[in-house]
Amino acid sequence: MSTEKRIIAQATPAKKCEWCDVQLDEEEASGPSLGEDDEIICDDCHHEQYEFVCCLCENYDENDIQHAMLVVFPYNEDDESLGVQPGVYRVTSLPYYDSPMLGKGRLRPSSLEWLCSCPPQVIIGGFPCGHLCGDCQAKTYADGGPFTGAVGK
Repeated sequence: MSTEKRIIAQATPAKKCEWCDVQLDEEEASGPSLGEDDEIICDDCHHEQYEFVCCLCENYDENDIQHAMLVVFPYNEDDESLGVQPGVYRVTSLPYYDSPMLGKGRLRPSSLEWLCSCPPQVIIGGFPCGHLCGDCQAKTYADGGPFTGAVGK
C-alpha cells in the first residue's frame, strides 16, 4: 500500500453496521444501505429487515410486494389446518391470515383467489407458505410461464 493510501485509510474511520456492529466489506462501504433513520447498515441486515427471498427463484425482492401473491406448499393431506389447498394465490384483501393466541393459524379463503397449482420447482422452506418476487409474479400471468395451469389477467 502506498504511503498516501495508508494515510487516507488511517484517517478514514472503518464503517460498521449500526445495527449488528459488523465491519462493512469494501463493496458495502462504497455505497452502504441506510436504515429508516439513515443509519448505515450491512447487506445482511438490509435483507433481513427490508427484503424477502422468493420461494421459486431464490432472489431477493422488497417486502412491499411480498403480500401480492402467496404460494401454499403441498402438505400432508391429513393436515387441513391452513384452510386452503396447495397452489398459487393472489391476495385480494388483507389480512389473509388469522392467527389465534393459542393453536395454529389459518389462511382466509375469502381473501385469496386461486391462480394455479403449486409449481414443481418451488423451494419449500420451513413454513407452510412462501412468497414470489415481482419477476415470478409476472410470470404467473405470462404464456409459457413456469406455472402449470396459470391463468390470464
